Amino acid sequence: YLTSTGNTVIERDSLTAFADNAVYDRGTDELLLDGEARVESSTYDLVGQTIIMTSTEGESDEVRARIEAILTSESLHVSAPEIVMYLDQGAVQNLVAIPISGDEPSPQEAIDVSRPIATADDFELTADSLEMTSPSGALERIFASGSARSVSHARDSLNVESLPSYALTDWLEGDTVVVTFKPRSRGPVGVGSTGESDADYEVEQIVARVGARSFYRLLSTDSLAQVGIDPPALHYVVGDEITIHMNAGEVEAMEVLGQSEGLHLEPLSGTTNAAASDSIGGSPTDSTSVSPTRDPAAAQDDRGADATPNPPSLQSLSRRGRP
Repeated sequence: YLTSTGNTVIERDSLTAFADNAVYDRGTDELLLDGEARVESSTYDLVGQTIIMTSTEGESDEVRARIEAILTSESLHVSAPEIVMYLDQGAVQNLVAIPISGDEPSPQEAIDVSRPIATADDFELTADSLEMTSPSGALERIFASGSARSVSHARDSLNVESLPSYALTDWLEGDTVVVTFKPRSRGPVGVGSTGESDADYEVEQIVARVGARSFYRLLSTDSLAQVGIDPPALHYVVGDEITIHMNAGEVEAMEVLGQSEGLHLEPLSGTTNAAASDSIGGSPTDSTSVSPTRDPAAAQDDRGADATPNPPSLQSLSRRGRP
């Protein structure tokens, strides 16, 4: 064993490690950083009360941060009681954010009961556990398990002061949520990449399973409505499974599997910002039009040929399963 105490700094390959104390086991090639531990590389910073670095010949390296662990990279910010990274030649291939592992956590470890949360660009994902894959260092997928919730701020320009708090973001919930990313034209940027911007990727698809619920804002069909001044339309749907297809930050299509139901609220022409909260809240003076989530063609038949069609974002909404 090699032991260092007091403001320890260690340089190892392309990494620099800092801690109050450090212990290196030559037999297992394991490095323990204890007390305000931090590992810095050219592509990410990882902090925690303790960090354990393990290198196995012929296999991926493992870096494990425990207690108030935080990972910061160009594309992703992750916080959790415990973060485990698996690296291949210095590039992060997989990342797991979980509660403190082990049968008997120490009293200090037991204090950290925060839920794992990942933030990427205008996107936020929270669950009991998160698993991220980034082959070749490019962020590809995040799997969220256990009361998972994804939140998007990409369309916050649609907000007005009178919107209730639940309507200020787009969100999707389920027992599990899987988010798939795709690179933009300038190339991939990921957990361990060296790109210049954290906006070189975008969300391609979000899937919520088991008790899925979705809420999102969209432009009103009123041609005179002004973004940020007039309230947006609101869309809410529940189902066994919900898949949202995204394109450039906008909802391109939605699929709902199993028994489903929902609402689409469209502010009527002339609705003022001041009256929007009453309209959305469903007061006796409700001035919104409400339509259930169902097949657009069937809804058009019920309303008549002269009725206003469903918003473009809902034209590709499909439902499969029981009505």
